[in-house]
Amino acid sequence: MWKAISWVKAKSNIKIILALTALFIVFLVFMNGNIIGTAKLKSITGGAGILDLEFGYSVDKAYNILESQGTEGRQLYKVMLYVDFAFPFVYMMFGVLTIGYLLKINKIKNNAVHYLIFAPVLAMLCDWTENIFILRMIGKFPEKMVVIAQLASTFTIMKFIFIGIFFAAAVVFLIRAIFSSKRKSIIVI
Repeated sequence: MWKAISWVKAKSNIKIILALTALFIVFLVFMNGNIIGTAKLKSITGGAGILDLEFGYSVDKAYNILESQGTEGRQLYKVMLYVDFAFPFVYMMFGVLTIGYLLKINKIKNNAVHYLIFAPVLAMLCDWTENIFILRMIGKFPEKMVVIAQLASTFTIMKFIFIGIFFAAAVVFLIRAIFSSKRKSIIVI
């Protein structure tokens, strides 16, 4: 495990993080835009949302959202979910390398805090699992799959928790790097 963490810290640099930031932004625009994103879905459905962006939901709420999407909306949502298998990989790479870089510039060595590198990985795995469950729900619609809906909601919540852990850690490490009196520059290329 420490070898993986050491490897991430060694490979992380500002150029890679900036490239991943750009890719992350492109995905956000694409996933929220009018081509196949949430804006397109809302225009088709008259404003129906998606389960991925809810911080937990009941079985009834999940199926009300799917019902409000209509057949065309659910078909678009399926396409969005398939594309959404790539986006978590992008934000996972961004997250892992950002945390690794911030650990490196803060010169934090052999500390349990290094395990925060895995928060984006866990978020990605939860996101993928959530997508699989939601795709299953759409595939069997209008049949209610109670356990699958509950699991989808649980993995959605876990995804957001791990993303929150990543962002909180990144902010703390960035502030520490900025205010550290031992460094002349926080950007190491």
